[in-house]
Amino acid sequence: MVAWLITMVPGVEEDVITVLNYRLSSSSVAAIMERLYVERREGLSSLLEYTKTGKPRCRARVSIVDGVPWSEELMCGSGDRFSWAGKVDNLRVVTEDGGREWLIWTERKRPDLSGIREALGLPQPQ
Repeated sequence: MVAWLITMVPGVEEDVITVLNYRLSSSSVAAIMERLYVERREGLSSLLEYTKTGKPRCRARVSIVDGVPWSEELMCGSGDRFSWAGKVDNLRVVTEDGGREWLIWTERKRPDLSGIREALGLPQPQ
């Protein structure tokens, strides 16, 4: 199954926050991600402020690959307090003998966007 997956850090199965339909746009996923980040990682005053203004203190941002935005991966947060969202493949549930369930998946390989960067005349990434 292909899906958007939101976790606390990339590739950590135990920290899955939610799974979303793969057809959602990155901007829709970003809005959901920001709301979840405020609810789970910030205090009640931040939640009330977000409810009032619709603007989180920490915006979700698209990952940069070869100096070019790549909309299939998003980050939200700072330091050790961040969430990751990405489209994943082969998402499935695995069940232990004792009944415990968890998700496993294959993360998508980041594309080589250096040709686009060069065509646009963007500088080399640091």
